[in-house]
Amino acid sequence: ALTLIDKNIPGTFQSMAIIQLPLVLLVNRKSKLKSAEELWKQKRITEPLLCLPPNEMICRNFQEGLRRQGVEWKPTIELSSLELIEAYVENEYGFGVGLELPGRKFSRRVRVFTLENFPRVDFGLIWQGKPTPFVKAVMQETQRRAHLLGKTPQLAPAEAKSSQQVAGAAQ
Repeated sequence: ALTLIDKNIPGTFQSMAIIQLPLVLLVNRKSKLKSAEELWKQKRITEPLLCLPPNEMICRNFQEGLRRQGVEWKPTIELSSLELIEAYVENEYGFGVGLELPGRKFSRRVRVFTLENFPRVDFGLIWQGKPTPFVKAVMQETQRRAHLLGKTPQLAPAEAKSSQQVAGAAQ
């Protein structure tokens, strides 16, 4: 499956990150906010936070990034999709959390702040057992396309080794 990859996948599954996607903060253009850092400096953030449910990786990574900044800001409105979050931000219901997807264009009514110091979200492959020829072909093609986008993941040494072993198995 091509999906966001959680760090805690069941032991019977294998995964390979293809792209690491940065989190973004979506703000209506009418807001006077100039940067996310300006928001983190506030003693108390009063703007409503629009986010996916708390069990979703995007929300969890955002909350982890806030903890690193020493900021507490809990979701006010939980929405079921990134598209809904953007629509609510457009209509001034609050600030939203999203992903910077390759080739994705946000509404002109939304200002997008990339959250550089927040944990990124891995997008890639999850499969069970030994990779089939089909899974191997999908691995190769997704890696090729990610390379063309210039969005290959920056892996820690241990992750890089296991991914290289998996990639080698794909050849």
